[in-house]
Amino acid sequence: MKALPSKFILTKKPKEYLKQGLTHCGAYSVKAIIEAFDKDYKKDPRDYHTFWLNRLIGTGLWRSYYVDILKSFDLNAKAKEAKSLTDKEHLDLLKQLLSTNNPVMIYVGNGYTKTGEYNKLRAALVGHWVTLWGYSDSEQVFYVYDSAAPKKLYDNVPVGNKKRTYEQILRDWKGAKITKFIWPWEYFYIEVKNQ
Repeated sequence: MKALPSKFILTKKPKEYLKQGLTHCGAYSVKAIIEAFDKDYKKDPRDYHTFWLNRLIGTGLWRSYYVDILKSFDLNAKAKEAKSLTDKEHLDLLKQLLSTNNPVMIYVGNGYTKTGEYNKLRAALVGHWVTLWGYSDSEQVFYVYDSAAPKKLYDNVPVGNKKRTYEQILRDWKGAKITKFIWPWEYFYIEVKNQ
């Protein structure tokens, strides 16, 4: 693997960082990616759902659900897992994917409350999709778009709306424990590129 830059910020960005309601984080993440590739035409992220049931419950129910939506916009998207890597290898994988100037969508356990505090029990119970848009080794952070983050808690970042430390991403990327009964994903991500 070639040496990674110590900082990389994607040149492509979403047009806006919308705030979701209780659900639909995957659809908000998909809209951000599609916007960044200048392929967006739907105002409401919920309109990207392809089945009425998914729109009703606010999430995809199978592994390739969001991949299929991204592919319908002529994007090369692949769902993958990175289970057997070390922490350093996990970080290097994300940085390598970002250094190709493409966002990465990751499935995390969302332990953040509306006040921005972290709650371990909540993280075990709530699965969530976020997108990564850059990183900085000097700050030890990823630049993240998190559609569940309250606007009053947005960070001042070059792209996205939150900074998450490398340590936080590694912790959260394991996914929510309870959703593993339905989605047995750990270190699950969607790699996206233009066709």
